[in-house]
Amino acid sequence: MIRFALVEDNPADCELLQTHMERFRQETGLVMKYDIFTDGAMLVESPGKTYDIIIMDIEMPLLDGMGAAMEIRKRDDEVIILFMTNAAQYAMKGYEVGALDYLLKPIGYFAFSQCLQKAIRRLENTADQFIAVRVNRGVQKINLAEITHIESQKHMLIYHTLNGDFVAIGTIKRTETELADKHFSKGNSGCLINLRHVDAIKNGLAIVGGHSIPLSRSRKASFEEAFLLYIDEVAKW
Repeated sequence: MIRFALVEDNPADCELLQTHMERFRQETGLVMKYDIFTDGAMLVESPGKTYDIIIMDIEMPLLDGMGAAMEIRKRDDEVIILFMTNAAQYAMKGYEVGALDYLLKPIGYFAFSQCLQKAIRRLENTADQFIAVRVNRGVQKINLAEITHIESQKHMLIYHTLNGDFVAIGTIKRTETELADKHFSKGNSGCLINLRHVDAIKNGLAIVGGHSIPLSRSRKASFEEAFLLYIDEVAKW
């Protein structure tokens, strides 16, 4: 479920926003829940509730969108903020509080849906995802984002992570299939690399978290292409 906060003091704009939300829900089939606030102060004063995405008007009488966002950022660095405004110059200030994007009023459905899809892509790519791997005498849960690369060695796998290395049972081929849509790419026959940790590709090597991993001749071109596609996708977040 994706949790939204809609913050809008104008009744007509609020009604339009809800109409767009319901249409987006029907078209995408996403499970969504939203709460409505008529001022930024109401949102800030509800610390018990957490949201994935906040869609907020910049200009409000008691506590405006910028002020509310500054307070929210003191306790939540991850929530996605989308601003609504009548004037584009106000929206530019939104980047000071890490706003992802802004919607210019009156808000049309196409612009709204494009903005929401961008926010949901960001949400999906920043959410923690875990895998469970079989280790000696048990199972280890590993955060995918913390894996730098996975190395095949003597019929075992070594998961190199930001928090240390884990030796697990498995094959590189099966693991490659399991992580096919998780931004991992094979650098050579025995190494699967997390593209988000690649710092550079040069002289036939992938520089990954301080490690220099050789790229095989057969994999070099496809690995570079996968990395460029990943960078292009990140730029769209």
